[in-house]
Amino acid sequence: MPGFSQHEFGAPFAPASDMSCRSLFGCLVALVFVCACGGVSRVDHPGLGNETAGSASGGQGSAGWSAEGRGGGASGGRNGAGGAGRPSTCAQFKDEAPQSAWVVIVNDTLAPIYMGSRVQSCGAPSLYEVRDASDTVVARPDPCGSPCQSWLAGEPIGGCTSICRPSEVTKLDAGESINIQWSGLYRSEAQLPSACNASELADEAPVSCSVQKRIEPGSYSFYANAGSGYSCNDNAIGCGQCVPGATGGCTLFNAIVTGAELIAQSLIQLDPGYGISGSAGNANMSGKPLPIELVFRRPL
Repeated sequence: MPGFSQHEFGAPFAPASDMSCRSLFGCLVALVFVCACGGVSRVDHPGLGNETAGSASGGQGSAGWSAEGRGGGASGGRNGAGGAGRPSTCAQFKDEAPQSAWVVIVNDTLAPIYMGSRVQSCGAPSLYEVRDASDTVVARPDPCGSPCQSWLAGEPIGGCTSICRPSEVTKLDAGESINIQWSGLYRSEAQLPSACNASELADEAPVSCSVQKRIEPGSYSFYANAGSGYSCNDNAIGCGQCVPGATGGCTLFNAIVTGAELIAQSLIQLDPGYGISGSAGNANMSGKPLPIELVFRRPL
């Protein structure tokens, strides 16, 4: 250090007479300077590690700051959902927004029709199915599945309760219709990479989960089937009153479909006019979307 002699910095202590200690106070001052300037202490400041000394090891401070997930590190912290270290490819496992489409089922026959399952089941089955141009059934979102999005958020969910609700049958009187909002989504099975798993269950293995994707515009077939009658699963309990639905028809509980089978089908070229715009968004949407109609017609 400039301004200090060899006796004051970097050399072994000399006898007190050589250091010109004229008093006890003078010796103490000299000793303080030696401790302050020579042989710097390695005591680190909290949170800085060895950064002040330029150490390559860094401790908690220099190179270790970001690498431990404290903001922009290479690893980013495995469990930090959306952290800087999360691969950009993880975004593809988020559910996409639903679309604004409507399916309208019409009973154009002269008698009531009944839609549902012909065998005992739990709850209400879907009243229609969708098939793509290759005649493959479009997999609908599974309410009991395990969404990848929940693993991304660090709170995985999945499965349903073991309670089996009574089977349901939907009744449409002659000339009546029912309006069903359709999300325009399909289910895509995926393997979530371990780097995208933000849950406490994270390990090195990928996770099997599903993603809800928007159906793209194109040619699709819609199908629905019904029966001419119904029966109650338990004759002692019966099916109860037919409960009116908010958008048409009514529901019979603890019932199954019976009688002659009726089929309604329609080939639709889905586009923004029907509320289907796919990955392009809803930029071309204007007004209420056209209904996707499935009509049960009277025999010729």
